[in-house]
Amino acid sequence: MPKNSPLVRNVGFTIVELLIVIVVIAILAAITIIAFNGIQSRAKSAAIKTELAAVGKQMHAWSIQNSDKFPADITSAQSSGLLKTSSSVTFDGSTTYIVNNATNPANYCVTGSGSDGKKWTVTSTSSPQAIEGECVTNIYATPTSGSLGCVSGATQVSNQAWGGRSDWRQILIPSTGGQCRSFFSLTDLVNGEPYKVSFSVVNQSSSPSNLAADFSDTSSATVPGAGLLQPNQLTRFSFTGQRTTYDSTFRFLDIASATRPNNYLINDIMVTRGSTLYSYGDGNTSGWFWNGTAGASTSTGPALAQ
Repeated sequence: MPKNSPLVRNVGFTIVELLIVIVVIAILAAITIIAFNGIQSRAKSAAIKTELAAVGKQMHAWSIQNSDKFPADITSAQSSGLLKTSSSVTFDGSTTYIVNNATNPANYCVTGSGSDGKKWTVTSTSSPQAIEGECVTNIYATPTSGSLGCVSGATQVSNQAWGGRSDWRQILIPSTGGQCRSFFSLTDLVNGEPYKVSFSVVNQSSSPSNLAADFSDTSSATVPGAGLLQPNQLTRFSFTGQRTTYDSTFRFLDIASATRPNNYLINDIMVTRGSTLYSYGDGNTSGWFWNGTAGASTSTGPALAQ
C-alpha cells in the first residue's frame, strides 16, 4: 500500500505526551528523594540519640565509682573514655560540657554534634534520653519568681495571673519614671563576653507602649519592629549586651519604660553567654537542672538556637 495512503498511520508519542511523562517522572523522583532524605535524617537522629544514651549510662556508672561525682571538665571526660567520637556523633573542641559537682546530687550536661550538623544533649536529669539542642546556662537566678529590684518609684507585684499562668511579676512604672534592676553574681560573668537577654512581657496598659531595657549600661533595647507593645500582647523581648569589664557596679539587667505611666507583666527571664538567642529554659524544664537552690539559682540544660 502506498506510504501516502490515508489508511497508513504513524505509531508514536506526541510531544505533549512525552512532556507529560517527563513531568510525572520528575514528580515521582522528587517525592522519592524527599522521602529518602526524611528517612535518612530520622536514622541519623536515632543513631546520635542511641550514642548519647550510652554516654549517659557511662557517665552515671563512672560517678558511682568516683564518689558520685562526674569528670571535672571535657578533657577528663575524654581521657576517661566517656566521650568517644564515632560516625554518628562528634565530641571535639566545639563540644559543650558543663558539670556541677558542688550540688547534691552532682549534675552534668554534654552536647554532641551529629553527622547532619544537628546538636543533641544528654544531661544527668534527662539520661538516658537525649534531647535536641545544646547545653547552655541561664545565669538569671530567679527566672520566674522573686524580686526584680524595682527602684526610683517603680514597684512590683508578684504572682499575677494572665494567660493561664499565675506566676507573672507585674511592674508598675509611674509617670515620674523608675526601673527594675536585677544583679548578677560576678562569678557568672566573663569580662568582654556578650550576653543574650530575653524575657516574656505583656503590656497591660490600654494603649501601645515602648518597653526599654539595658544590660550593665552597655546597650539598650526597645521593642523590635514598630517599637511598640500592643495592649495585652505577649512578646518575647530580646537583645545583646556586652561590657569590657564587669564589676560590682556594672553587673545588672535594667527593665524600664519609655512610655509612662505603664504596667507590664514579666516572666521567663533568660540570660545566656554569647549572642545566640535560645529557647527558654530553667531548672524546671525537662532535661535541665538547678545549680543551687531550686527557683533561686542559675540553671543548665539543653536549648535550641532560635
